[in-house]
Amino acid sequence: YFSSDTGRTWTEHKIYDGSLRGRDLVFTDENHGWLLCDNGKVFYTSNNGEIITGIEKDEKVLPGGYSLDQNYPNPFNPSTRIDYSIKNEGGVTLAIYDIEGNEITRLVDEEKAPGNYSVYFDLNSVAHKISSGIYLYTLRTGNFSKTKKMVVLK
Repeated sequence: YFSSDTGRTWTEHKIYDGSLRGRDLVFTDENHGWLLCDNGKVFYTSNNGEIITGIEKDEKVLPGGYSLDQNYPNPFNPSTRIDYSIKNEGGVTLAIYDIEGNEITRLVDEEKAPGNYSVYFDLNSVAHKISSGIYLYTLRTGNFSKTKKMVVLK
């Protein structure tokens, strides 16, 4: 959808990629707005939305540190995306655990170059059935380790 009056009214507006889902929309003034989509694409509109420009992510930008982002969506069923960044080349593991600390599956277990990564966790790819509840995921690389919670909701 498109607004030419900073969000007061909306009309349907086709963007070249019908699979995009908007996540955040920000107007900086009456003519300029930014749309962030779930897949990481960003669109910029000016001139009351008559011009829409896709902005591609620069994959060559290296992270300044290590990070593990919150999975999205959360809660989820049947799949979720986990984004992480690593600063230095090395062995990386990203594993899912139940609340008792038992490893459910290992999503990443390999040498990685510095960069930003995304991995998907799909309940259908796990060997045994997972019930609704809280699970943990942990990223380990070098001296960095970070754990976050995720919720499976069936």
